Amino acid sequence: MAEQRLWAPWRLEYVKRPKEGECIFCAALAAGDDAAGYVLHRGRRCFVMLNAFPYTSGHVMVSPLEHLATIAQLDDETLLELMTLTRRSLAAIRETYGPEGFNIGVNQGKVSGGSVEDHPTSTSCRAGAATRTSCP
Repeated sequence: MAEQRLWAPWRLEYVKRPKEGECIFCAALAAGDDAAGYVLHRGRRCFVMLNAFPYTSGHVMVSPLEHLATIAQLDDETLLELMTLTRRSLAAIRETYGPEGFNIGVNQGKVSGGSVEDHPTSTSCRAGAATRTSCP
């Protein structure tokens, strides 16, 4: 399975549409309606948000509240909360979906694979189940 390419045709709507230039993370936080913005949890320094166009069920993103360009810019407390919320997210996904494994990555920079260049310190957690794989 690991050698197979991941095909998520429902993502085409997002991939093909023009990007407004607004950071999806900052916009979700500023909207004031966490449910509408897919924000699952707000911590002191980071937050957890569902991916609106996920590769698989349970695809969440854990990001700092502050808009920073690189993970190197995070102070130790923010970095710890980022990873602690990632661990909590994995536990919730494991309990809900029972995946065989996880794909966890940090998208940083234009070529990282993340679609948001200007807030690239998000950590994505995608779960792969027995009948689907979450990584290309």
